[in-house]
Amino acid sequence: MRTEMEQESKSVLEQEITLKTKEEVSEEEQGMTLVSYDIKNAIPVWSLDCDVTMIADYKEQDGEFSKILKWENKWYIPAVTAVGSHASIFLQKEEGAYHVYGIFFDEDEVYAAETMEEITSTITEKVGTDVVSVKTVSVPFYLMNLLYVQKENGEDFILPYEAGKSNVIENIKGGSGKVYEAEDFIEDMDRTYDEYTKEEIKEMAAKKKYGAFTLN
Repeated sequence: MRTEMEQESKSVLEQEITLKTKEEVSEEEQGMTLVSYDIKNAIPVWSLDCDVTMIADYKEQDGEFSKILKWENKWYIPAVTAVGSHASIFLQKEEGAYHVYGIFFDEDEVYAAETMEEITSTITEKVGTDVVSVKTVSVPFYLMNLLYVQKENGEDFILPYEAGKSNVIENIKGGSGKVYEAEDFIEDMDRTYDEYTKEEIKEMAAKKKYGAFTLN
């Protein structure tokens, strides 16, 4: 999976991402100018079957969070700006080819970590070493990403991270990077948020209206 991505995306990144030195741009442009990226440290990103119905889907799958995940060949590639700040290049494979779908800078940060090495370090410190799987999961509807961890004994945990403009974790009285048992995280979300029903989603799709969630 990773080797294929590195090989197939190289030319796309070279064509679509322009790297410049600090001296080549004005001071105002430096924070939005990339000087390097690290494809070897790219973070694979899973999606939910439907992030709008995460809570309901979890219940339908009898509390097995892994069953509501899907792989869509999405990656965050860590990058560095001319002022030394972190950025992420969003890459995805569609219709047989990789494409760059955006660059996210610190102020847009919704990611759990800057590199795979950082994720490994975080999980080792907070969860332990008896881990069989760690996935970064994108949940754009709630403006956050999750680290989903499965342990050898069958336990699973979620560490939520949110964008700066999101208040989801505050609303559930949690903390960014806090370790939740998966069931506890969904229960906290369920107590706080009313999701759209599948019927409402169909109606909004028909009207091309897709809005925000509502609080209880």
